[in-house]
Amino acid sequence: MNLTNYEISQHVELVLQIKKWTVRKCAEAFNCWASEQSIELTVDKDFVQRVKSNKFKIQNDRVLKLCDFLNIPSREENAPNAINGRFKKELKELELLASNEDMTNIIGVVLKDVIHVIKTAKSAA
Repeated sequence: MNLTNYEISQHVELVLQIKKWTVRKCAEAFNCWASEQSIELTVDKDFVQRVKSNKFKIQNDRVLKLCDFLNIPSREENAPNAINGRFKKELKELELLASNEDMTNIIGVVLKDVIHVIKTAKSAA
């Protein structure tokens, strides 16, 4: 299933926050990446702002390439289990955070602690 425009805009906003990028910095980084990848597309800060603000109407090639660049899946995976369905938003945010190399270790430690707390609470109950 494809992500909705609104979901794409939420992901773009989250990635920009994580990377601490302005829309101008994102556009510049995208254009450098596209040039290196021999992709003949460019974006400007206004385009990134429209996507971030959910003010775009169609998921054209530029939107999808921006998603690729920001590691945002343009297609949503089918939720195979209850955890994915119940915590879909949180898992997507974790996935986006994990794309930042500095955050990977922190996420790993925190998840191990959460699992330990849940197991401890479960065995005490």
